[in-house]
Amino acid sequence: MPKYSKLILVTLVLLSVGLFQLKGLNSLKTAYDLAALALVFLHLLVFGLYGGVKSDTKASFSFLVIILLVSVLISSLSASFFHNQQIYLTLWEQRRLYLILLYFVLFYLRPDPEWLIRLILFMAITTSILHLAQYFLYPLRITEAKIFEQRGSIRINMPGTIFRHLGFFLAIDLFFQTRKKYFAAAVLLMFIVAILSAYRSTVAFYLLISLGYILLSRKVQNKFVIVGFALVMVVIGFFAFNSIIAEMQVSAQKEVVEGTENLRFRAAEFFISEKNANSLTYFIGNGQPHGDSAYGQMFQYFSLRFGFYLSDIGFAGYYYRFGLFAVLSVLIIFLRLILGKYDTKYDFIRLFMLYQLLVSFNTVLPFDSLDGTFVIVVLMYIADFSHSSLKKELG
Repeated sequence: MPKYSKLILVTLVLLSVGLFQLKGLNSLKTAYDLAALALVFLHLLVFGLYGGVKSDTKASFSFLVIILLVSVLISSLSASFFHNQQIYLTLWEQRRLYLILLYFVLFYLRPDPEWLIRLILFMAITTSILHLAQYFLYPLRITEAKIFEQRGSIRINMPGTIFRHLGFFLAIDLFFQTRKKYFAAAVLLMFIVAILSAYRSTVAFYLLISLGYILLSRKVQNKFVIVGFALVMVVIGFFAFNSIIAEMQVSAQKEVVEGTENLRFRAAEFFISEKNANSLTYFIGNGQPHGDSAYGQMFQYFSLRFGFYLSDIGFAGYYYRFGLFAVLSVLIIFLRLILGKYDTKYDFIRLFMLYQLLVSFNTVLPFDSLDGTFVIVVLMYIADFSHSSLKKELG
């Protein structure tokens, strides 16, 4: 793997998380976005015009990437024609998705999948350590990420959280492949951060998917002993973080009493049934709203008046913004990464993408952020690399 490729990818991954919005560095957040996209566009232009040494791995997700990108660009016209939002505002607001073009660049950079895995694990551990440091140092701030107190915990919207989610399943898979204790320590670290974050669905899906993996994977021996040990650890964790867990339970009960537990369903129905501009936008979407336009300010009103946020309704919000074909492209990418044929040493991809599929009905999709787009693109590349390697082995 060329050293130049490592430098480019390390630079991109740090830019994608905005240098973790560390205090004193966050003022350049827009510049980080632009720098990341400029790097990708520049390499795409150079490789396109002058060529380069390209990997012989087949880029099997190319069609889906193109359909997704074209759908998003067409939705920009929809925002202009049907909502009077200037096209440049829409193009800028949806800029994070453009990093998906990195998928094509990777086949020229030719990174080693094992090196990419080490990079992912490094980012996951770094994000977790910074999260813990900020949690215990608060109100002293080391990051300018959004922080608020809720559900008995200090909740931090730490940039790079998607690396922690991926790193959790990666560390589990690596532990059962290698039996090395430091991978178990990494799993524990990331699970503790998940509990401190006080997101009920995250903790529940971590446990559910991990249990399914332990019971079904051939890599795991003495399954019932391990499940028993895991249950003991869950009980210990319950008492160690009892106040946070109790607050999450109170919050859930409060939502039921106040009738807000189905707020996301009502928001999805509202945007899809009542706020689509016309029958055409059901297919091409309405475009990404920008806060400086009347279209974007309308959504600010909906959030303040009704508590409806496009970012809270996952696939439904994506469908409203970018249309049917964009959602189908994302869904097929998810399913192919979950069900595709590739080496079992990359089973963590299936686990993580199953997690993403489950949470993507009530939160933002990975393509709504630079770091999320980076992660999915890297996983698509690894899956392609593994699939091509398996085909060569089979002759």
